[in-house]
Amino acid sequence: MSILVNRLINKIVVLFLITSILSPTISPAFARERLWSKKFPMDIEWEMFTSLGVIMAGTKNYLLAIDGKTGNILWSKKDVVISKDHVWPVEGTDIVLISDPDKKLGGIVENASLYALELMSGNVIWSTPDINGRPLDVIPLLDKLSILYITDQKYLKPETLSQSPMLILHMYNIDIHSGNIRWEKDFNKEVLGTKVEDTWLGYKIYNLSGYHRPVLRGSELYLLYDGITKMDFETGNILWQTTYPAGDPELIKTDADPIFTEKIIYTSGKGQVKGINRETGELLWDTENLGLVPTLLVEEKTIEVIEINDKILENMKNTITEDKFIILMNLKNATYSNEEFIQILKASNFTDEEINSLMITRNTGIIWAQRGGFFYNANNNKWISKGPFGVTAIDLENGRLIWDYRLGEGSLANILLLDDRVILGDKSCIIALNKYTGDKLYHRDLGIDSPMFAFRNSDGKVVFSSSMRIAAFDPQQGDKIWESGVKKPVSAATTLPFRLSAGIFITVLTGGIGLFIFNSYVLVHEYIIQGESAIHARVRAYQKSEQYYWQTVKQYRNTAGLREAESIRSYRLTLMESRKAHDPYVYLEGQLEDRKDFTGLVGINTKNGNIDKGVYLGDVGEIYRIDHVEEALFLFDSDRISCFNLIPE
Repeated sequence: MSILVNRLINKIVVLFLITSILSPTISPAFARERLWSKKFPMDIEWEMFTSLGVIMAGTKNYLLAIDGKTGNILWSKKDVVISKDHVWPVEGTDIVLISDPDKKLGGIVENASLYALELMSGNVIWSTPDINGRPLDVIPLLDKLSILYITDQKYLKPETLSQSPMLILHMYNIDIHSGNIRWEKDFNKEVLGTKVEDTWLGYKIYNLSGYHRPVLRGSELYLLYDGITKMDFETGNILWQTTYPAGDPELIKTDADPIFTEKIIYTSGKGQVKGINRETGELLWDTENLGLVPTLLVEEKTIEVIEINDKILENMKNTITEDKFIILMNLKNATYSNEEFIQILKASNFTDEEINSLMITRNTGIIWAQRGGFFYNANNNKWISKGPFGVTAIDLENGRLIWDYRLGEGSLANILLLDDRVILGDKSCIIALNKYTGDKLYHRDLGIDSPMFAFRNSDGKVVFSSSMRIAAFDPQQGDKIWESGVKKPVSAATTLPFRLSAGIFITVLTGGIGLFIFNSYVLVHEYIIQGESAIHARVRAYQKSEQYYWQTVKQYRNTAGLREAESIRSYRLTLMESRKAHDPYVYLEGQLEDRKDFTGLVGINTKNGNIDKGVYLGDVGEIYRIDHVEEALFLFDSDRISCFNLIPE
């Protein structure tokens, strides 16, 4: 899990947990069934929740792994003083990486700067003394059985920490089973980091959280830092590089995650949507500055068209008669339709084979670009609504703007792409546009203020959620079907900051499909899939590579810890799979309208708006985590961890 996700867990403004249940209840009888409670010898200084239901935690002198179902300590390492950002569970596996660039930890492996532990047993799988720098990201490349481990070499020069936001990246391609370094490379340019913390000592901490993570396509590795860098996965050699600055370096992911097609990469940078040749890195086209563009949705189709240009003429010169060649010269760069070309050529006695040789494959379609939205500022611990706001339709063949719909000041939730329309929610209204022409189909009052995200439920209704309220609408006419939610607690003493609950990280919600990544578990509600987004491709690749890892891991390691991890993974995946048939729940934090005595989490059924479950939080501390697979809530209070059932009696 990235450092950003861990920080967001405690700092985010809006709590958004989506989960599913096997058989929903209707009575909001919010029991607080304590499953277990354990007191530890020392205060828990940090914690993180893993995809196998294990809690990693650090105290003053111990590194702990705690069973989330029982509270029992699975293993502990004494005399290990380590911060949270040096512990990296490798997503999709049972491996935890421990970074010790100064080789000062002791207690686990002597003279090692990086080592891998089994999550279930704590046993060392491998270690290496050859890693330098502060860890910035750990990217599992499981279909290659590799880890891309990225460090900041500036860590080696403490005096530079507060002087510049530029990161000096060094990359290691590490064999996930042996720890052997396949190759290591300095990145060939410094990268502008995102500031995530001003420390009390006066220096600043920057990381890569403002950028989308690298993408592996076959043997092509794409780094998405200050542009796109294409590398050969096998050697680490740079094949091409295109540079453009981030949209806003102070905010998280203000540029769109690139969409990779067979020949073209569609992306955005500094407000411009771009088409880039995947083979050469050549910029094919870019748009005018649209402001911040965090999301792209694409509908693409491949067509065969007749095109007569210099290259075609050169190829045809010695294969047709002189008279036919003159006809082609006269048709050069003509803009007839295919049907018109064929009619002219057949009238000039061109054979079917000769006509087919003039055909080229062309990608055509539309890109819908979201303009503006909600962005997180990690350093200031705030969600920021930043525009200009709107949606723009772009011809993906040439970058021409087909239509452009602009909103006024306010906010914008993520856009949704339906069969014939684009749905968007601004500060106070739901708006439907014809997705091909941009014509407004309707403009209706939302009844909830500044929704941050939107998705479709199993009935095809569009659901918008803000920090306190959630409402569903008929996408055809914009009629409100239901509204539900909470209100702010009256007592300031019980007011908790809204935050993203543990164990779930919303990557994106687009195109009528909710993709919710719970560490390595992916819960996909496939109601209506319209358009292609980068997250679709990421999730498909992720599922495939994770499956490959678990199918092959026993060839390299067959331990009791691994077998236990396999059993737990199978159980949790079965739970996840059984829930795909049911609508997700949105959990909001606040006070019930009709129960002033209840302040806590409420689970809202996104199919009907019923508040079916929840847990009282009025007297707890600020830190909690939720395992949405088991539907359990963990409270962290100094030296005590307690676990409660989210499902009412």
